[in-house]
Amino acid sequence: MAKRPGRLRRILARLAVAAAVLAVAGLAAFYWQVRRSWPWVEGRLEVPGLQARVEVIRDGAGVPHIYAANDHDLLFAQGYVHAQDRLWSMDFDRRLASGTLSEVIGAQTARLDLYLRTLGSRHLAEGDLRVLAPETRALLAAYCEGINAFIADRRGRYPIEYTLFRSSPAPWTPVDVLVRAKLMAWLLSQNQQFELSRARMIARLGPAKVQELLPPYRDGAALVIPPEAGGYPWLRKAELHDDLGALFGGTTFNWGSNAWSVSGARTATGKPLLANDTHLEMAMPSVWYHNGLHGGSFDIVGASLPGVPLVILGTNGRIAWGVTDMLPDVQDFYIEKLDDPKHPRRYMSRGAWRDLAVETGTIRVRGSAPVPYEIYRTEHGPIMNGVIGRLKGYPEKLALRWSETEPSHLLDAIARVDRAVDWGSFHAALSSWDGPHMNFVYADAQGNVGYQASGRVPVRAAGDQGLLPMPGWTGEHEWQRFIPFEELPRMLNPKSGAVISANNKIVGDDYPYHLAYEWSDPYRAMRIADLLAGRDHLTAGDFATMQLDTYSLQAQAVVPVLLAVAPGNDLERRAHDLVARWDLRNDARSPGAAVYQVFYRFFLRDTVGDELGKELATEYQVYEWIHGPFVAELVKRPRDPWFDDVTTPGVVETEPEIARRSFREAVAWLAEHCGGDPAAWSWGAIHPSLFSHRPLGRSGIAPLERLFNGPVVPAPGDRYTINAAWFANDESRPFAANGGAGQRLIVDLADPDNSRFVQNSGQVEQLFHPHRLDLVPAWQSGEYRPLLFTRKAVAAHRAATLILDPHR
Repeated sequence: MAKRPGRLRRILARLAVAAAVLAVAGLAAFYWQVRRSWPWVEGRLEVPGLQARVEVIRDGAGVPHIYAANDHDLLFAQGYVHAQDRLWSMDFDRRLASGTLSEVIGAQTARLDLYLRTLGSRHLAEGDLRVLAPETRALLAAYCEGINAFIADRRGRYPIEYTLFRSSPAPWTPVDVLVRAKLMAWLLSQNQQFELSRARMIARLGPAKVQELLPPYRDGAALVIPPEAGGYPWLRKAELHDDLGALFGGTTFNWGSNAWSVSGARTATGKPLLANDTHLEMAMPSVWYHNGLHGGSFDIVGASLPGVPLVILGTNGRIAWGVTDMLPDVQDFYIEKLDDPKHPRRYMSRGAWRDLAVETGTIRVRGSAPVPYEIYRTEHGPIMNGVIGRLKGYPEKLALRWSETEPSHLLDAIARVDRAVDWGSFHAALSSWDGPHMNFVYADAQGNVGYQASGRVPVRAAGDQGLLPMPGWTGEHEWQRFIPFEELPRMLNPKSGAVISANNKIVGDDYPYHLAYEWSDPYRAMRIADLLAGRDHLTAGDFATMQLDTYSLQAQAVVPVLLAVAPGNDLERRAHDLVARWDLRNDARSPGAAVYQVFYRFFLRDTVGDELGKELATEYQVYEWIHGPFVAELVKRPRDPWFDDVTTPGVVETEPEIARRSFREAVAWLAEHCGGDPAAWSWGAIHPSLFSHRPLGRSGIAPLERLFNGPVVPAPGDRYTINAAWFANDESRPFAANGGAGQRLIVDLADPDNSRFVQNSGQVEQLFHPHRLDLVPAWQSGEYRPLLFTRKAVAAHRAATLILDPHR
């Protein structure tokens, strides 16, 4: 009997060993399953569909340079390589845009599918395909052939996400490419959300108070085309609207970007330099994928969108270009009058009843019954009440008009831009760029720098400002036409020798068309201009330093309010001292930045939250591009009524009282979340970058989130700094950075091989792959990788070579 405990221990030990062996075996099997999906990048493959041999040389950062004998094989190979490295995310975006995610994910995405189907993005993409040039359709077909060749070749060895979701990729079609492009256009034109916010705020506060909350773009702030450019001589006519003076500031939520170029007269080499950092969601993997395309009629390197062929921004050695979101107002809500609010079949238009277009169907849902739907469309567009949460219970039915409902020639434009050789051919290529609406910053090897606005922008009826939903049944508020391309803003070789675009207002009030009210704040553009002012002999290294700049002009305007607060105790005094010593740079290690950022959040809420109420105040807080300038101007008027807390009748608060309250709250919050020693506080500790995998990174399953998400790294910057990052505005992690510079690019036209880039994750999306996360440290620390152009330089940096041979 005395030996039994020892026997039990031996049995338990054997069970523990067996469990450990099984766990190791399971992990090994999982790793093997993941590893076999990695792209094959070295050796030779026989690929049906090619016309001739293709060579794919990858450099040390995993950037593939494709060398082909003709356009067909070049695009075929790009599709193949995109699928090698990004098949799951390409497929996810295709499903997202098409409204078919629920077939794979389940019931939790059924509402999202209904949203995209109501928008009609796939139908719109089908319309785009019909208007493309035959040559472009051939390029699209070749690209899809390459994707499908990879899918066929890798059957059973797809990325691990397919195993987890028990699915497989369907063959690719040109419409799949175009619907991916349509999704990007939608994400970059979100004025309709702001239109609803404005309407809700007016309903609570009235138009006068809301106009104060949404102030005009400040006089004297940076314009893309300044007065020195000499007006708009390229315009054929001048039809000024009476309402051009009432411009409102605005936001596009998670979208931004910086781009600037300087002429050779101001560089060390005598040739132009161009910089571009595009601000998007911090997705895992990066939205962008860098590659080189060499063969046929293309010789280009730059950033591409997996799922879309060719290069979106980069250089072909003769010219270089970058992009920022133009932010025009290309969406309007129309209030529709229906014959029956619950079961409508007709709507009123210009005094007559017209039949609604009714689309019925079902959404296939994994693990659940199909979800039936019914979508109603008027001449303006789909009725959105059933899919926009803020319209739930809204008594009026709102139809959305969007410029992208017209057939788009976007892929024609991309192909022409990639082949352009000078300003004339570049400008002509953008005449087909219907959307997304972009600011193009340009430079060329001949020494020119320029700017071109692109996309269809509506000309509204006289007196319409596009700010609020308008009656749709009268015919009085219809779009008249689109601004002719030749009358969109453009500029070549300004006297300053520099072109700057940071989503700021493009032109002055004398421009004869209404472009938008929702411009970005001017701070990034102003800071870029400050750093360029008076400087010559600029280098690519100087541009890299600028892209990492975290100095905040917005904080410069507001910090004096905080410095004027008298600390109430020792903890507040030590926190106050940190701000007094702060250099206004939002570096990740800065404790002063942490104190200011937390103070500003409370200060904004304490100033406007009592008037707006909790829900609208939270909504307003998202619009950083608006409230930043608003607060910066408001603090100049310390007795402004906005500072009075309307919940304390009989007491009239002023700026000092509100600032004291906000500082006290900020210090208490920091002490609770970061500890009791202010010297140990840092901006990066409360402002981490979140690299979120779609969809597993937000699954709520902690082991999957840890496995599939990127690393959590301290992030510098804020919405107003050149090195930008913006906040999740989540109460649990209010300062977590979920957006910022998805990629940084610098092009040296004196020597394209001296160009450089970095992106916020690696090139390859597959788990454990060496190029999945290898660029994150460089992106965080401000380092770059060579963006090679010539064959000689590519060969010198060769890490792997894959030969794709035609099937014999």
